[in-house]
Amino acid sequence: MKYRYACIIFVLAFILQTTVFGMLPVFGVSANLLLCCCIVISFACTDNNAGFVISLIAGLLYDVCFSQYMGVTALLLVLVAAGCIAVRTFLLNSENFMSMLVTSLGSVFVYYNLLWLIYRLAGSSYSYIYMLEKLPVYIIAKSTIANIIKYAAIIKISP
Repeated sequence: MKYRYACIIFVLAFILQTTVFGMLPVFGVSANLLLCCCIVISFACTDNNAGFVISLIAGLLYDVCFSQYMGVTALLLVLVAAGCIAVRTFLLNSENFMSMLVTSLGSVFVYYNLLWLIYRLAGSSYSYIYMLEKLPVYIIAKSTIANIIKYAAIIKISP
């Protein structure tokens, strides 16, 4: 996948996440398309820098527009991108469906746990149990969306 396709995917994800999917929560959870695209591009793109650079830019853009704290989403997306690249490079085959599923499940779990930890350190009153109540829905929804995006991108973009 080339940079321009990855950029187009992130722009579309940002627009859809902030307009349409923000108003359509499923089981009280709205889609985090930036996280899903970060996982897909970091796992599917052979150029390791694409995942880092685009995740950083998308995370900063989201933080500037919508986040309570500056840089949190950018930091977490870059950490998720690094994890996906490490898994793809050293452990799993990026063409396999189960590899993508396991990577997306783990990435979503790590992202939301670290997000809770950073917000808790910043003074948030939400307990870990409150975050765990919605975590299974987060994991299932985001992993499903990430797999759909990956296979849709492979069908449309691959030669």
